[in-house]
This record gives sequence, C-alpha cells and structure tokens, in this order.
Amino acid sequence: MVTNASGDVVLSSKVSLAIAYLLTVCVPVVLGIGIFLAVAVILSLRRRVNAQSAELRIKNRELEQSTEQYRLVFEKNPNPMWVFAWDTLAFVAVNEAAIKQYGYSREEFLGMTIEKIRPPEEVARFLDDWNNRQASRMEQLSEAGVWKHCRKDGRVLDVEITTNPIEFLGQPACLVLANDITERERAQNDLEHRIRLAAVDIEVGNALIKGHSLQDVLRLCADAMVRHLGGAGP
Repeated sequence: MVTNASGDVVLSSKVSLAIAYLLTVCVPVVLGIGIFLAVAVILSLRRRVNAQSAELRIKNRELEQSTEQYRLVFEKNPNPMWVFAWDTLAFVAVNEAAIKQYGYSREEFLGMTIEKIRPPEEVARFLDDWNNRQASRMEQLSEAGVWKHCRKDGRVLDVEITTNPIEFLGQPACLVLANDITERERAQNDLEHRIRLAAVDIEVGNALIKGHSLQDVLRLCADAMVRHLGGAGP
C-alpha cells in the first residue's frame, strides 16, 4: 500500500490484481466446490433414503403376505379353531369350521365368552382348570383333554382341546383347536357296552351249566350282571 499527496491510502496495482483475482477466480471456485459437495451429500442421502424406503416396502409386503398366509391357515383350517382374550375369556377370532360345528354366526361368537359354549355343569370345572393354567404359567402348546361343549341348538359335543398361548393384536390371548370326537366316543362306549354284555352272557351260560339249583343260577347271573354292567349304560 502507498499513500498519495493527500495522505489517502492507495492500493498498489499488485494488491489490486490479487484482490481482483480472489474475487473473480478463487471465491467462485470455492463456492462451486461447496455447492458441488452439498449436492453430492444431498444426492447420497436421497439414494440412501430411497434404498431404505424400498427395503421397508419389501419387508412390509413380506409381512402382509405372511399375515395373509397365517390368516388363511387359521380361517380355512378344517378343524374348528378360535382365539380368546387371556384376561376376559372373550372370543376375538373364530374360523369357519368352528362356525359350522357350533352353529353360531361369527358375530354371535365375537359377542360371547368361552364359558357360553359349555354345559352349565362344566363351567366350574373349566374355570378351575383355567385358573390352574394361569397359576402355572403354561406358555406352550398343550393338550387340555376332553371336554363337553354345547352347540347353539343345545346338542352336546365331546371335544378334544389343544391350546397354545399367543399374542393377538398386541394383547395376550390363547389359540384353541377343538376336535369333535363325539362319534368316536359314542363308538367306543358302544364297543365297551357290547364287551360287557358278552362277558355277562358267558358267565350266565356258565351259571346255567354249573348251577345246582335255580336259586344258584339266579344268584350267579345277578353277580355277573352287577360285576360287568353295574350302573353303566350304553
């Protein structure tokens, strides 16, 4: 820098050229580089967001497909199945086979608790069993045994129950499969009754052969009937 006659500061030509160079060349270059880097960062972020969005869409699609598959397995299962809420015992889902087996509509099911499909004499037994299951924290698939259930028309069914605790719509619940074994139980009872009758026939025949008097024959026959039949019925 130099000063003129008046004492004002005057920039030398070299300094002026340097400042001009900075303003016309360097600053635009720096700004251009900054803008380029900013654009590059923005594009990179956009590509990352797009990739994550695509991955999320794929996962959502897979989840929807999986949910639909599970829904179809439940809804179209040939065995009667339902889900009830762990705390309230209310039906929260029921499949077509259960609707057919019990005679209630889906809306009727969803307005009931699971005690309503049991004969009155079975309710106390069920509640005791359920309380024991809750106390023991049964959290796995388990065979709950044979129970009596009532259809809407009042007909009583013998059903073999399998349960599995699950989470349904974010709430604790229990999945139930109810296999109707009424005919099987009836056939088994009929078979056992025939076997008992056959045993009575054999012993009565032996009594007729071995009995020395009518009183002996009648006594042996009565003993055989009490022993094999008792109070049992077909």
